[in-house]
Amino acid sequence: MRLIWIVLIVVVLFMVFCTARARAYEGDYTHNQIMECKFQGDNGWQLFEVRDVIRCAFIRVGDASQRGTAIAVADRESSFYCPAYNSGGYAGLFQHSVRYWPGRYASYPKTVKWFDLPSDPFDCRTNAFITARMVGSGNWGPWHYGG
Repeated sequence: MRLIWIVLIVVVLFMVFCTARARAYEGDYTHNQIMECKFQGDNGWQLFEVRDVIRCAFIRVGDASQRGTAIAVADRESSFYCPAYNSGGYAGLFQHSVRYWPGRYASYPKTVKWFDLPSDPFDCRTNAFITARMVGSGNWGPWHYGG
């Protein structure tokens, strides 16, 4: 009986902790927090940083309700590996077609004037923000299996 109570307490504490961490991602981001979405350091992007950049992008310029789908799509497309490249001509976090990338880049960053987004499809932040703008409220058509 004592073991059951211990297990129950551990499970409850774990659930409370996980819920608190999940709520930390639900809040609105300030301008400074968004600017800090550029986490890349000398050792490259960490998995949690890539996920946070995706969340930032979908909260700020996309549809916040699409964050979960965006995380799943990025995982499936590139395994969160920003410099991913496919021999079919697809590049970056969300595997954009290199053929269409210049036009997408030229169209979307204008809506995010305070960002200095490089034109490189392998830049995680640029790729996430372009994708968030493209998807809007759930048009995952180019990825076929999203939302």
